[in-house]
Amino acid sequence: MKRLLIVLAAVFAATGATGIGAAHAQTTTTAPCGSGTPNACGFDRQSDLGNKTEGETFNTNSNCGFEPGSSAARSFNGAALDNKNADASGCVATQITVLSDGVALARPLFAAIGLAQANGVPQVRIDGRTLTANQLGVRNALVVQGRVPGPAANPGKWTNYFTIVGPAGKAVSGGALSRTGAMIVRWSLLGAALVAIGALFVLASRRRRHA
Repeated sequence: MKRLLIVLAAVFAATGATGIGAAHAQTTTTAPCGSGTPNACGFDRQSDLGNKTEGETFNTNSNCGFEPGSSAARSFNGAALDNKNADASGCVATQITVLSDGVALARPLFAAIGLAQANGVPQVRIDGRTLTANQLGVRNALVVQGRVPGPAANPGKWTNYFTIVGPAGKAVSGGALSRTGAMIVRWSLLGAALVAIGALFVLASRRRRHA
């Protein structure tokens, strides 16, 4: 009887140890992305910063979720910009200033003769660097990409959108000087009138000489 109890105890101990080991192995292999750290699976997020006007300065302080101290690559409208390290909170802050909206000043002379002065190209300053932005009304994209916390080092991505608008919040598209048919006719009539006036002055001058 005593021997039987010893055998049963040994079997129970072996079975329990095997169960614990199996449970431990299952926990390790089924953990999300190999870690329980937030954002360990990576992310792809967007932020709409809205409409911006000339002279306005704004920040992208909400670009968080990266590995603290890690390097994040930044690009603007598809072109590589630079790398910037995430702070202790895992955030990458970017400061943007709209230097110029590209809207040409309306000159009375241009308006009087029917010419629309050409608009320029909007410019922005991103952390001290001057860059060309998209035309008014066309959305710009500042992208920040880096790695997230966790052993898998999965990628994280923030896309920040903003749109530069002209005076009174109206998007104005750029273009070359416009020359319409009505404007050409107007200039033709003006030219003919000047020629006629010149001819009258010449005739009057000749009559005075003959007199």
